[in-house]
Amino acid sequence: MSGPGAIWAVAEIADGQPTRLALELATLARQLAQAAGREAVAVAAGPDVAAAAPALAGYVPSVLALDVPAAAGHAVAAAIAPSLAALIAERQPSFV
Repeated sequence: MSGPGAIWAVAEIADGQPTRLALELATLARQLAQAAGREAVAVAAGPDVAAAAPALAGYVPSVLALDVPAAAGHAVAAAIAPSLAALIAERQPSFV
């Protein structure tokens, strides 16, 4: 699951649910992956993201939940970046 060659969509989560943009990106990742014969994956990153996974699963076949402690404002992106970078290095998707 979500190994080399996959196409990832990083999903923004707000109030425990994926944003509309996250769902649109997940749809695009699925379409690109189907056209390229690859796997589509949504990566939900942020605090308490497990609840958002089922909503994303309706748009892509695989969902990774990357639980990162809460932070205020733009600090959320700074908190997510190192964990996401480590996951990318480990799983080696083709596109993020």
